[in-house]
Amino acid sequence: MAILNELEDGGLAERRRDPADRRRHMVEITEAGAAALGWVDAAVGEAEREPFGGLTEAEQTLLRGLLDRVVVNPADHECGEWKVRRNKSGGTKSGGTKSGGTKRGGIR
Repeated sequence: MAILNELEDGGLAERRRDPADRRRHMVEITEAGAAALGWVDAAVGEAEREPFGGLTEAEQTLLRGLLDRVVVNPADHECGEWKVRRNKSGGTKSGGTKSGGTKRGGIR
């Protein structure tokens, strides 16, 4: 909700009650939001031109398709001795123990 609040405060999105079901909110992008989205798309395109410039259009399409299939959920992966876990508030934190059993950084 915090992101939606920021978008709404910035005039980029509008939230209103669904007339068919007052428990639900409907979110719509504003004209300013659409303009900002267009600017972001252009900036991303510009940023991608250089690193992907050596690839053909077909190779770029293939790469994007492969990257879209990569699912990254930090709660499901371990990195060395550290495991990323969900905390009670829904966020993630790293934690673990060294092989000697000592807590590192005070995170469990």
